[in-house]
Amino acid sequence: MKKLLLILSLVFLLTGCGTNIIYGEVQSVISKDGYIELKILGKDDIVLADENTMVYSFSGIEDGLLSGELIKPYITAYDLKRTPDGSYSKRIYVESVILPEPYVLKDGTELTIRKDYTHTTYFSPEGIDILWEQEPVGPHNVSVGGLPTFDTLNSQTQKQILSYYEDMGILYDLDAELEFAWQCYQKTEEKPMFQSHHLFQDISPSAANDRLIWYTAYVTRPIGDGLHHQTSTHTVFNRETGDIVDIADLFICDEKALGKRILETVSMPDTELSREMEQAFRFEYLNFNNCLDVCFPAGSLISQNTDHILGVDYQALEGFIHPWAIPDPIE
Repeated sequence: MKKLLLILSLVFLLTGCGTNIIYGEVQSVISKDGYIELKILGKDDIVLADENTMVYSFSGIEDGLLSGELIKPYITAYDLKRTPDGSYSKRIYVESVILPEPYVLKDGTELTIRKDYTHTTYFSPEGIDILWEQEPVGPHNVSVGGLPTFDTLNSQTQKQILSYYEDMGILYDLDAELEFAWQCYQKTEEKPMFQSHHLFQDISPSAANDRLIWYTAYVTRPIGDGLHHQTSTHTVFNRETGDIVDIADLFICDEKALGKRILETVSMPDTELSREMEQAFRFEYLNFNNCLDVCFPAGSLISQNTDHILGVDYQALEGFIHPWAIPDPIE
């Protein structure tokens, strides 16, 4: 099931399309003859702007472009009109900039920070990208095929869900991830070949019925050697009020009985692993979608060092789960 961002039509309106553009890094900004001249690295043409030029971004990083205050900004100049002195632009989109203050690691190393609309990138002193952090996504402006969108929920429920996730905040430690990325980078012999660490969190609906809606917060973080691992946190809300529903209240039985029933349903053989699973089972490991998934995270099972996932049909849990707690099928 693919998560699709709902892209606002405003993006298309302002970014436009076609070939009548100039894109690149601004090398210099000079005021001359009533215009602001922007020299683009590697381009012969000059971008011209004045007080009538619309300068914008979708991340609030545009202020200071025409005064030359921004550090190595990348821009796209649109709606160009040729003049003897260069190409006059009616609107300029600031794609990304270097932030004025670097990130300082514990050992005093300074990382250059470049920010754009979708992510922030941290560079080593040699200019190598060591960590790429995506802006958090959701729970609004996210669509999952076959599930209600955030905008279709009533205003009270929207407010409750937004407040819950604002209070939850970011589920990873950026400082720790940057230190880890730096350690991995230092151990890499061929620095230009270093595989950047990716870090992001997105929140999207995972299941729903007339009474309930489930949301999942996914966190993807690096674990080294170019590998990344995803964890998930699941929360169920009342669709009418936005109140959080305790996962335990969705079941007629207790945690221990449910874990045993699930293992019986998937016909787990009587092995040490099955006994570990029965002992380790927690309601919080449940993920509701077209079937009920149980994800035992790495470290929860003594004999295993990776995630283990089991899936069971809701029909097999009759008598253990309330009928109103079963999600509608996702087409």
